[in-house]
Amino acid sequence: MKRVRRKILYLILLSVICITAVLLYACDKGIQTESFTIVYTVQDGGRIEGISIQRVERGGNGTQVIAIADTGYEFVGWSDGKTDDARRDRDITEDRAIAAIFKKKMYTVEYTAEAGGSIVGVNRQQIKHGENGAKITAVPNAGYEFVGWSDGKTEAERTEINVIKGCTLTAKF
Repeated sequence: MKRVRRKILYLILLSVICITAVLLYACDKGIQTESFTIVYTVQDGGRIEGISIQRVERGGNGTQVIAIADTGYEFVGWSDGKTDDARRDRDITEDRAIAAIFKKKMYTVEYTAEAGGSIVGVNRQQIKHGENGAKITAVPNAGYEFVGWSDGKTEAERTEINVIKGCTLTAKF
């Protein structure tokens, strides 16, 4: 019986020594759980809400981030092809760098003419937020006179300045 106890104690002692050696080796070598970095960036026209630089263990999940467009811009999508403005990357197995892409909003300004005249210039203009349109002129036919535009302006020649919405304007004769 004493022999069996000694063998058991010997095996326990040997196990403790082996486990201690493995742990000391791991600590000495700096062995840690593998982790990866997710970096969210933005191009002009917006910002990221949430943690833009995240460290995630292998197979883990990042935290949610949301792409927020500035005034006059709209969110287009992420550089990896995803289109939802909110995202949470999951099952991370590599470093990732992902950019939120924004573009300036575009507005349509359209000019029409009532009977008795016409428009000279580009009558359908696509204008970026905050930018100016091209010059347009209302020209009366023979026997008619220009009365004004549907928005109340009375100058026949006009250029839309600092456009922040689309509209349709009609020349009256």
